[in-house]
Amino acid sequence: MNQALWSTSTINAAPSGLSSGEVAEILKLVAEDFAPFDVNVTNDRSVYDSTPSNKRVMCISTPTDTASPGSGGVAFLDTFVDDLVCWDFNLSGDTISHEVGHTLNLDHHGDSSQNAPEYHDGHASESRDWGPIMGSAFEASMVQWSDGNYTSATNNNQDDLDLITNYGLSYRADDYGNDSATGENVSISNMPATRYGIIERSTDIDVFNVTYSSLGKVQISGFGREGAQSNLDVNMSILDADGIIIYTQTSDTSDDAITELILEPGSYQIRVQGDSSGNPNGNPATGWSSYGSLGQYQLNFLPDPPSFSDAIEQYNTITLTGDANWVAQTGTSYDGVDAVESGSVFAGESSRFSISKQTTSVSFWYKVSSESNYDFFEFYIDGSRRLRTSGEVGWTQFNDNSLSNTTHTFEWRYTKDNYVDSGSDKAWVDKVVFDQNGGYQEWSSTNSASDGGTDDSLMAMVSSIWSNT
Repeated sequence: MNQALWSTSTINAAPSGLSSGEVAEILKLVAEDFAPFDVNVTNDRSVYDSTPSNKRVMCISTPTDTASPGSGGVAFLDTFVDDLVCWDFNLSGDTISHEVGHTLNLDHHGDSSQNAPEYHDGHASESRDWGPIMGSAFEASMVQWSDGNYTSATNNNQDDLDLITNYGLSYRADDYGNDSATGENVSISNMPATRYGIIERSTDIDVFNVTYSSLGKVQISGFGREGAQSNLDVNMSILDADGIIIYTQTSDTSDDAITELILEPGSYQIRVQGDSSGNPNGNPATGWSSYGSLGQYQLNFLPDPPSFSDAIEQYNTITLTGDANWVAQTGTSYDGVDAVESGSVFAGESSRFSISKQTTSVSFWYKVSSESNYDFFEFYIDGSRRLRTSGEVGWTQFNDNSLSNTTHTFEWRYTKDNYVDSGSDKAWVDKVVFDQNGGYQEWSSTNSASDGGTDDSLMAMVSSIWSNT
Protein backbone atom coordinates (compact mmCIF):
# COMPACT_ATOMS: atom_id res chain seq x y z
CA MET A 1 0.00 0.00 0.00
CA ASN A 2 1.47 3.36 -1.00
CA GLN A 3 -0.34 6.56 0.02
CA ALA A 4 1.92 9.49 0.84
CA LEU A 5 -0.19 10.75 3.76
CA TRP A 6 0.47 7.46 5.58
CA SER A 7 4.08 6.80 4.65
CA THR A 8 6.77 8.06 2.33
CA SER A 9 7.50 4.44 1.45
CA THR A 10 5.33 1.45 0.65
CA ILE A 11 3.65 -0.25 3.64
CA ASN A 12 3.68 -4.01 3.24
CA ALA A 13 0.63 -4.91 5.33
CA ALA A 14 0.55 -8.51 6.57
CA PRO A 15 -2.64 -10.57 6.15
CA SER A 16 -5.02 -10.48 9.10
CA GLY A 17 -4.72 -14.22 9.73
CA LEU A 18 -8.46 -14.41 10.43
CA SER A 19 -10.47 -17.43 9.32
CA SER A 20 -13.23 -17.06 6.75
CA GLY A 21 -15.78 -17.54 9.54
CA GLU A 22 -14.23 -14.76 11.64
CA VAL A 23 -14.17 -12.44 8.63
CA ALA A 24 -17.86 -13.18 7.98
CA GLU A 25 -18.78 -12.29 11.57
CA ILE A 26 -16.82 -9.02 11.37
CA LEU A 27 -18.57 -8.09 8.12
CA LYS A 28 -21.95 -8.73 9.74
CA LEU A 29 -21.10 -6.46 12.66
CA VAL A 30 -19.90 -3.60 10.46
CA ALA A 31 -22.87 -4.01 8.10
CA GLU A 32 -25.20 -3.70 11.09
CA ASP A 33 -23.50 -0.50 12.25
CA PHE A 34 -24.06 1.01 8.79
CA ALA A 35 -27.49 -0.59 8.14
CA PRO A 36 -29.36 2.76 8.29
CA PHE A 37 -27.30 4.13 5.41
CA ASP A 38 -27.30 3.59 1.66
CA VAL A 39 -23.92 1.83 1.56
CA ASN A 40 -22.54 -1.61 0.73
CA VAL A 41 -20.22 -3.21 3.31
CA THR A 42 -18.08 -5.78 1.50
CA ASN A 43 -14.65 -7.41 1.30
CA ASP A 44 -15.06 -8.01 -2.44
CA ARG A 45 -12.33 -5.91 -4.07
CA SER A 46 -14.11 -5.86 -7.43
CA VAL A 47 -17.14 -4.16 -5.84
CA TYR A 48 -14.89 -1.56 -4.25
CA ASP A 49 -12.97 -0.94 -7.49
CA SER A 50 -16.21 -0.42 -9.46
CA THR A 51 -17.42 2.29 -7.04
CA PRO A 52 -16.58 5.97 -7.77
CA SER A 53 -13.53 7.08 -5.76
CA ASN A 54 -15.46 9.82 -3.94
CA LYS A 55 -18.07 7.34 -2.68
CA ARG A 56 -15.96 4.67 -1.04
CA VAL A 57 -13.44 4.05 1.70
CA MET A 58 -11.19 1.05 2.37
CA CYS A 59 -10.32 -0.07 5.88
CA ILE A 60 -7.29 -2.37 5.97
CA SER A 61 -7.34 -4.99 8.76
CA THR A 62 -3.76 -6.01 9.47
CA PRO A 63 -1.41 -6.52 12.43
CA THR A 64 1.09 -4.25 10.62
CA ASP A 65 0.72 -0.95 12.51
CA THR A 66 3.33 1.05 10.56
CA ALA A 67 0.79 3.83 9.91
CA SER A 68 0.36 4.43 13.67
CA PRO A 69 2.60 2.23 15.83
CA GLY A 70 1.05 0.98 19.06
CA SER A 71 -2.50 2.05 18.24
CA GLY A 72 -5.60 -0.08 17.66
CA GLY A 73 -6.44 1.71 14.44
CA VAL A 74 -6.10 5.07 12.74
CA ALA A 75 -7.82 7.29 10.18
CA PHE A 76 -7.73 10.89 8.97
CA LEU A 77 -10.82 13.01 9.66
CA ASP A 78 -13.14 13.88 6.77
CA THR A 79 -11.45 11.73 4.12
CA PHE A 80 -14.33 9.53 2.96
CA VAL A 81 -14.50 11.34 -0.40
CA ASP A 82 -10.70 11.41 -0.81
CA ASP A 83 -10.14 7.71 -1.46
CA LEU A 84 -7.70 7.52 1.46
CA VAL A 85 -7.56 4.23 3.36
CA CYS A 86 -7.98 3.84 7.13
CA TRP A 87 -6.52 1.13 9.34
CA ASP A 88 -7.74 -1.53 11.79
CA PHE A 89 -4.96 -3.11 13.87
CA ASN A 90 -7.29 -4.64 16.49
CA LEU A 91 -8.75 -6.92 13.79
CA SER A 92 -12.27 -6.24 14.99
CA GLY A 93 -15.52 -4.98 13.51
CA ASP A 94 -15.86 -2.35 16.26
CA THR A 95 -12.55 -0.78 15.22
CA ILE A 96 -13.47 -0.82 11.52
CA SER A 97 -16.72 1.06 12.15
CA HIS A 98 -14.89 3.48 14.47
CA GLU A 99 -12.15 4.30 11.94
CA VAL A 100 -14.59 4.64 9.04
CA GLY A 101 -16.52 6.99 11.35
CA HIS A 102 -13.44 9.21 11.48
CA THR A 103 -13.36 9.38 7.67
CA LEU A 104 -16.93 10.70 7.92
CA ASN A 105 -15.67 13.52 10.16
CA LEU A 106 -16.58 11.98 13.52
CA ASP A 107 -14.43 12.62 16.56
CA HIS A 108 -14.36 10.55 19.76
CA HIS A 109 -17.13 10.18 22.30
CA GLY A 110 -15.56 10.06 25.75
CA ASP A 111 -16.53 9.97 29.41
CA SER A 112 -14.88 12.45 31.81
CA SER A 113 -15.53 10.13 34.77
CA GLN A 114 -13.45 7.27 33.36
CA ASN A 115 -9.71 6.63 33.55
CA ALA A 116 -9.22 7.28 29.84
CA PRO A 117 -11.76 10.07 29.32
CA GLU A 118 -11.21 10.47 25.56
CA TYR A 119 -12.81 7.05 24.89
CA HIS A 120 -16.07 6.06 26.58
CA ASP A 121 -15.63 2.36 27.34
CA GLY A 122 -19.29 1.68 28.11
CA HIS A 123 -21.74 1.69 31.00
CA ALA A 124 -24.33 -0.78 32.29
CA SER A 125 -28.07 -1.10 31.73
CA GLU A 126 -30.73 -3.53 32.85
CA SER A 127 -29.98 -6.08 30.15
CA ARG A 128 -26.52 -5.32 28.66
CA ASP A 129 -23.67 -2.84 28.57
CA TRP A 130 -23.89 0.10 26.16
CA GLY A 131 -21.23 2.22 24.50
CA PRO A 132 -20.78 4.60 21.54
CA ILE A 133 -19.18 3.38 18.31
CA MET A 134 -16.83 6.37 18.51
CA GLY A 135 -15.70 5.30 21.99
CA SER A 136 -13.94 2.08 22.96
CA ALA A 137 -16.74 -0.08 24.33
CA PHE A 138 -15.31 -3.34 23.01
CA GLU A 139 -17.04 -5.43 25.69
CA ALA A 140 -20.48 -3.85 25.27
CA SER A 141 -23.18 -5.80 23.44
CA MET A 142 -25.22 -2.70 22.54
CA VAL A 143 -22.99 -0.27 20.59
CA GLN A 144 -24.61 2.63 18.74
CA TRP A 145 -24.00 5.94 16.99
CA SER A 146 -24.39 8.70 19.56
CA ASP A 147 -25.12 12.39 20.03
CA GLY A 148 -23.31 12.52 23.38
CA ASN A 149 -26.57 12.31 25.33
CA TYR A 150 -25.23 10.61 28.46
CA THR A 151 -23.75 11.58 31.81
CA SER A 152 -20.16 12.90 31.75
CA ALA A 153 -20.04 13.05 27.94
CA THR A 154 -16.94 14.82 26.63
CA ASN A 155 -18.38 15.53 23.18
CA ASN A 156 -22.07 16.21 23.66
CA ASN A 157 -22.21 18.62 20.74
CA GLN A 158 -21.37 15.94 18.15
CA ASP A 159 -24.36 14.51 16.29
CA ASP A 160 -22.94 11.37 14.66
CA LEU A 161 -25.85 10.77 12.29
CA ASP A 162 -25.90 14.37 11.07
CA LEU A 163 -22.18 14.29 10.30
CA ILE A 164 -22.30 10.88 8.61
CA THR A 165 -25.05 12.04 6.26
CA ASN A 166 -23.27 15.31 5.48
CA TYR A 167 -19.77 13.94 4.90
CA GLY A 168 -20.28 10.99 2.59
CA LEU A 169 -23.33 8.82 3.18
CA SER A 170 -27.09 9.19 2.86
CA TYR A 171 -29.88 7.41 4.68
CA ARG A 172 -31.34 4.26 3.21
CA ALA A 173 -34.82 4.70 1.69
CA ASP A 174 -37.60 3.90 4.14
CA ASP A 175 -38.70 0.31 3.57
CA TYR A 176 -42.18 0.47 5.19
CA GLY A 177 -44.57 3.37 5.65
CA ASN A 178 -45.05 5.19 8.96
CA ASP A 179 -48.86 4.91 9.14
CA SER A 180 -51.70 2.61 8.16
CA ALA A 181 -52.20 4.31 4.79
CA THR A 182 -48.60 3.68 3.67
CA GLY A 183 -47.85 0.53 5.68
CA GLU A 184 -47.77 -2.97 4.19
CA ASN A 185 -50.91 -5.10 4.14
CA VAL A 186 -50.37 -8.69 5.31
CA SER A 187 -53.00 -11.44 5.33
CA ILE A 188 -52.42 -14.56 7.44
CA SER A 189 -54.48 -17.74 7.14
CA ASN A 190 -52.70 -21.08 7.60
CA MET A 191 -49.15 -20.11 6.64
CA PRO A 192 -46.67 -17.88 8.51
CA ALA A 193 -45.18 -14.75 6.94
CA THR A 194 -41.83 -13.09 7.68
CA ARG A 195 -40.78 -9.51 7.06
CA TYR A 196 -37.28 -8.10 7.46
CA GLY A 197 -37.06 -4.38 8.09
CA ILE A 198 -34.68 -1.60 9.05
CA ILE A 199 -35.32 1.35 11.31
CA GLU A 200 -33.26 3.98 9.48
CA ARG A 201 -33.90 7.02 11.67
CA SER A 202 -34.97 7.64 15.23
CA THR A 203 -38.25 9.06 13.88
CA ASP A 204 -38.95 6.00 11.70
CA ILE A 205 -41.97 3.81 12.41
CA ASP A 206 -42.62 0.72 10.28
CA VAL A 207 -46.30 -0.16 10.06
CA PHE A 208 -47.95 -3.44 9.03
CA ASN A 209 -51.71 -3.88 8.59
CA VAL A 210 -52.31 -7.53 9.46
CA THR A 211 -55.48 -9.55 9.07
CA TYR A 212 -55.78 -12.97 10.75
CA SER A 213 -58.47 -15.36 9.52
CA SER A 214 -57.94 -17.50 12.64
CA LEU A 215 -56.03 -17.21 15.87
CA GLY A 216 -52.45 -15.98 15.48
CA LYS A 217 -49.50 -14.25 17.09
CA VAL A 218 -46.57 -11.96 16.29
CA GLN A 219 -42.87 -12.42 17.02
CA ILE A 220 -40.19 -9.75 16.68
CA SER A 221 -36.45 -9.91 17.21
CA GLY A 222 -33.57 -7.48 16.83
CA PHE A 223 -31.72 -9.61 14.30
CA GLY A 224 -31.40 -9.15 10.56
CA ARG A 225 -31.21 -11.57 7.66
CA GLU A 226 -27.63 -12.55 8.45
CA GLY A 227 -28.33 -13.31 12.10
CA ALA A 228 -26.20 -10.51 13.52
CA GLN A 229 -27.46 -8.77 16.63
CA SER A 230 -28.93 -5.41 15.74
CA ASN A 231 -28.02 -1.98 17.13
CA LEU A 232 -31.80 -1.57 17.34
CA ASP A 233 -33.56 -1.81 20.67
CA VAL A 234 -36.93 -2.86 19.27
CA ASN A 235 -40.30 -1.63 20.42
CA MET A 236 -43.40 -3.25 18.95
CA SER A 237 -46.98 -2.15 19.51
CA ILE A 238 -50.13 -4.00 18.48
CA LEU A 239 -53.25 -1.93 17.86
CA ASP A 240 -56.75 -3.31 17.36
CA ALA A 241 -59.19 -2.29 14.63
CA ASP A 242 -60.23 0.76 16.70
CA GLY A 243 -56.64 2.01 16.90
CA ILE A 244 -56.29 1.16 20.58
CA ILE A 245 -52.93 -0.23 21.72
CA ILE A 246 -53.61 -3.67 23.17
CA TYR A 247 -50.00 -4.79 23.64
CA THR A 248 -46.52 -3.27 23.69
CA GLN A 249 -43.36 -5.39 23.63
CA THR A 250 -39.86 -4.07 24.26
CA SER A 251 -36.50 -5.82 24.48
CA ASP A 252 -35.15 -4.15 27.64
CA THR A 253 -34.46 -7.45 29.34
CA SER A 254 -33.47 -9.65 26.39
CA ASP A 255 -31.95 -9.51 22.94
CA ASP A 256 -35.28 -10.53 21.42
CA ALA A 257 -38.70 -9.01 21.93
CA ILE A 258 -41.06 -11.96 21.52
CA THR A 259 -44.69 -11.88 22.51
CA GLU A 260 -46.78 -14.96 23.17
CA LEU A 261 -49.96 -12.92 22.95
CA ILE A 262 -52.59 -14.86 20.99
CA LEU A 263 -54.60 -12.61 18.67
CA GLU A 264 -58.25 -13.24 17.90
CA PRO A 265 -59.28 -13.35 14.21
CA GLY A 266 -59.49 -9.83 12.84
CA SER A 267 -57.42 -6.84 11.70
CA TYR A 268 -54.53 -5.30 13.60
CA GLN A 269 -51.86 -2.69 13.10
CA ILE A 270 -48.30 -3.63 14.07
CA ARG A 271 -45.86 -0.77 14.70
CA VAL A 272 -42.09 -1.23 15.00
CA GLN A 273 -39.72 1.53 16.12
CA GLY A 274 -36.54 2.16 18.06
CA ASP A 275 -36.63 2.30 21.84
CA SER A 276 -34.64 3.65 24.77
CA SER A 277 -33.58 1.88 27.93
CA GLY A 278 -32.65 3.01 31.41
CA ASN A 279 -31.50 6.57 32.07
CA PRO A 280 -28.32 7.55 30.19
CA ASN A 281 -28.37 10.91 31.97
CA GLY A 282 -28.64 9.40 35.44
CA ASN A 283 -25.99 9.22 38.14
CA PRO A 284 -24.63 6.76 37.27
CA ALA A 285 -25.67 6.57 33.63
CA THR A 286 -27.58 3.47 32.55
CA GLY A 287 -28.86 2.30 29.19
CA TRP A 288 -29.28 4.43 26.08
CA SER A 289 -31.55 6.93 24.37
CA SER A 290 -33.54 6.12 21.25
CA TYR A 291 -31.19 8.31 19.15
CA GLY A 292 -28.92 5.47 17.97
CA SER A 293 -31.49 2.70 18.26
CA LEU A 294 -31.35 1.93 14.55
CA GLY A 295 -30.90 -1.24 12.54
CA GLN A 296 -32.42 -4.48 11.39
CA TYR A 297 -35.25 -6.57 12.79
CA GLN A 298 -37.22 -9.68 11.88
CA LEU A 299 -40.99 -9.79 12.24
CA ASN A 300 -42.89 -13.09 12.08
CA PHE A 301 -46.66 -13.30 11.65
CA LEU A 302 -47.81 -16.76 12.71
CA PRO A 303 -51.14 -18.58 12.52
CA ASP A 304 -52.47 -20.23 15.67
CA PRO A 305 -49.30 -22.02 16.75
CA PRO A 306 -49.32 -25.78 17.27
CA SER A 307 -48.21 -27.19 20.59
CA PHE A 308 -44.86 -28.98 20.70
CA SER A 309 -46.57 -32.29 21.44
CA ASP A 310 -49.04 -31.87 18.58
CA ALA A 311 -46.24 -31.01 16.17
CA ILE A 312 -44.50 -34.39 16.65
CA GLU A 313 -47.64 -36.40 17.56
CA GLN A 314 -46.05 -37.37 20.86
CA TYR A 315 -47.62 -36.67 24.25
CA ASN A 316 -45.03 -37.93 26.70
CA THR A 317 -43.08 -35.42 28.79
CA ILE A 318 -40.72 -33.43 26.56
CA THR A 319 -37.58 -31.80 28.00
CA LEU A 320 -35.99 -28.82 26.21
CA THR A 321 -32.29 -28.15 26.84
CA GLY A 322 -29.29 -26.57 25.12
CA ASP A 323 -28.69 -22.96 24.08
CA ALA A 324 -31.94 -22.43 22.16
CA ASN A 325 -35.25 -24.29 22.33
CA TRP A 326 -36.74 -26.35 19.55
CA VAL A 327 -40.08 -24.83 18.55
CA ALA A 328 -43.32 -26.00 17.00
CA GLN A 329 -44.03 -24.45 13.59
CA THR A 330 -46.10 -24.96 10.46
CA GLY A 331 -43.76 -23.76 7.70
CA THR A 332 -41.86 -27.04 7.22
CA SER A 333 -43.30 -30.48 8.00
CA TYR A 334 -43.41 -34.06 6.78
CA ASP A 335 -47.14 -34.51 7.30
CA GLY A 336 -48.06 -31.16 5.73
CA VAL A 337 -49.40 -29.83 9.02
CA ASP A 338 -46.67 -29.03 11.55
CA ALA A 339 -43.32 -30.19 12.94
CA VAL A 340 -40.68 -29.03 15.42
CA GLU A 341 -37.71 -26.96 14.31
CA SER A 342 -34.33 -26.50 16.01
CA GLY A 343 -33.67 -23.18 17.70
CA SER A 344 -31.31 -20.52 16.36
CA VAL A 345 -27.82 -21.37 17.61
CA PHE A 346 -24.36 -19.96 16.99
CA ALA A 347 -20.84 -21.42 16.90
CA GLY A 348 -20.28 -24.02 19.63
CA GLU A 349 -23.96 -24.10 20.65
CA SER A 350 -26.71 -26.72 20.39
CA SER A 351 -30.49 -27.01 20.50
CA ARG A 352 -31.89 -30.19 22.13
CA PHE A 353 -35.04 -31.95 23.21
CA SER A 354 -35.50 -35.35 24.82
CA ILE A 355 -38.19 -37.87 25.80
CA SER A 356 -37.94 -40.77 28.26
CA LYS A 357 -40.23 -43.68 27.43
CA GLN A 358 -40.56 -47.43 28.04
CA THR A 359 -40.73 -48.91 24.56
CA THR A 360 -39.23 -51.53 22.29
CA SER A 361 -39.12 -49.28 19.20
CA VAL A 362 -38.86 -45.70 18.02
CA SER A 363 -39.34 -44.01 14.67
CA PHE A 364 -39.51 -40.44 13.40
CA TRP A 365 -39.06 -38.33 10.28
CA TYR A 366 -36.30 -35.72 10.04
CA LYS A 367 -35.04 -33.09 7.63
CA VAL A 368 -31.78 -31.10 7.69
CA SER A 369 -30.49 -27.94 5.98
CA SER A 370 -27.03 -27.03 7.28
CA GLU A 371 -23.38 -26.52 6.43
CA SER A 372 -22.13 -29.93 5.34
CA ASN A 373 -19.59 -31.59 7.67
CA TYR A 374 -19.77 -28.76 10.23
CA ASP A 375 -23.32 -28.28 11.56
CA PHE A 376 -25.04 -31.56 12.48
CA PHE A 377 -28.39 -33.08 13.32
CA GLU A 378 -27.89 -35.94 15.79
CA PHE A 379 -30.08 -38.51 17.51
CA TYR A 380 -29.11 -40.37 20.71
CA ILE A 381 -30.59 -43.33 22.55
CA ASP A 382 -29.47 -43.59 26.19
CA GLY A 383 -26.52 -41.30 25.46
CA SER A 384 -25.32 -43.36 22.50
CA ARG A 385 -25.34 -41.58 19.14
CA ARG A 386 -27.41 -43.42 16.56
CA LEU A 387 -27.63 -40.79 13.82
CA ARG A 388 -25.44 -37.91 12.67
CA THR A 389 -25.98 -36.04 9.42
CA SER A 390 -25.46 -32.60 7.86
CA GLY A 391 -25.92 -30.73 4.58
CA GLU A 392 -29.18 -30.84 2.62
CA VAL A 393 -31.17 -33.91 3.70
CA GLY A 394 -34.78 -34.27 2.57
CA TRP A 395 -37.43 -35.91 4.74
CA THR A 396 -36.02 -39.27 5.88
CA GLN A 397 -37.37 -41.81 8.35
CA PHE A 398 -35.36 -43.28 11.23
CA ASN A 399 -36.46 -46.66 12.66
CA ASP A 400 -35.18 -48.86 15.47
CA ASN A 401 -37.29 -51.87 16.43
CA SER A 402 -34.66 -53.68 18.49
CA LEU A 403 -34.80 -51.92 21.86
CA SER A 404 -35.03 -53.77 25.16
CA ASN A 405 -38.38 -53.37 26.86
CA THR A 406 -37.15 -50.84 29.43
CA THR A 407 -37.25 -47.08 29.84
CA HIS A 408 -34.98 -45.34 27.34
CA THR A 409 -33.98 -41.70 26.93
CA PHE A 410 -34.22 -40.36 23.37
CA GLU A 411 -32.51 -37.07 22.52
CA TRP A 412 -32.57 -35.01 19.32
CA ARG A 413 -29.84 -32.38 18.81
CA TYR A 414 -28.90 -29.72 16.30
CA THR A 415 -25.28 -28.74 16.97
CA LYS A 416 -23.37 -25.90 15.33
CA ASP A 417 -19.57 -26.17 15.18
CA ASN A 418 -18.69 -23.30 12.87
CA TYR A 419 -19.56 -19.61 12.44
CA VAL A 420 -20.48 -20.14 8.79
CA ASP A 421 -24.16 -20.61 7.91
CA SER A 422 -25.44 -22.67 5.01
CA GLY A 423 -28.96 -23.45 3.89
CA SER A 424 -31.56 -22.78 6.59
CA ASP A 425 -29.13 -23.71 9.39
CA LYS A 426 -31.91 -25.85 10.91
CA ALA A 427 -33.19 -29.37 11.47
CA TRP A 428 -36.79 -30.54 11.69
CA VAL A 429 -38.42 -33.54 13.36
CA ASP A 430 -41.94 -34.87 12.73
CA LYS A 431 -44.18 -37.83 13.64
CA VAL A 432 -42.29 -39.39 16.55
CA VAL A 433 -43.75 -42.87 17.22
CA PHE A 434 -43.05 -45.36 19.99
CA ASP A 435 -44.44 -48.89 19.83
CA GLN A 436 -48.01 -49.23 21.05
CA ASN A 437 -47.18 -52.35 23.10
CA GLY A 438 -44.44 -50.84 25.22
CA GLY A 439 -44.51 -52.57 28.62
CA TYR A 440 -46.89 -55.29 27.45
CA GLN A 441 -44.61 -58.23 28.33
CA GLU A 442 -43.88 -56.83 31.77
CA TRP A 443 -47.60 -56.26 32.43
CA SER A 444 -48.64 -59.77 31.38
CA SER A 445 -45.92 -61.51 33.37
CA THR A 446 -46.92 -59.77 36.59
CA ASN A 447 -50.65 -60.61 36.24
CA SER A 448 -50.70 -64.39 36.84
CA ALA A 449 -53.67 -66.77 36.56
CA SER A 450 -56.23 -67.04 39.32
CA ASP A 451 -55.92 -69.66 42.03
CA GLY A 452 -58.19 -71.97 40.05
CA GLY A 453 -56.09 -71.56 36.92
CA THR A 454 -59.17 -70.77 34.84
CA ASP A 455 -59.01 -67.01 34.46
CA ASP A 456 -56.73 -63.98 34.53
CA SER A 457 -57.14 -60.39 33.50
CA LEU A 458 -55.46 -60.86 30.12
CA MET A 459 -57.79 -63.69 29.08
CA ALA A 460 -60.81 -61.79 30.34
CA MET A 461 -59.86 -58.82 28.17
CA VAL A 462 -59.37 -60.99 25.07
CA SER A 463 -62.69 -62.70 25.64
CA SER A 464 -64.43 -59.36 25.96
CA ILE A 465 -62.89 -58.04 22.74
CA TRP A 466 -63.84 -61.24 20.86
CA SER A 467 -67.43 -61.20 22.05
CA ASN A 468 -67.86 -57.58 20.97
CA THR A 469 -66.87 -58.36 17.39
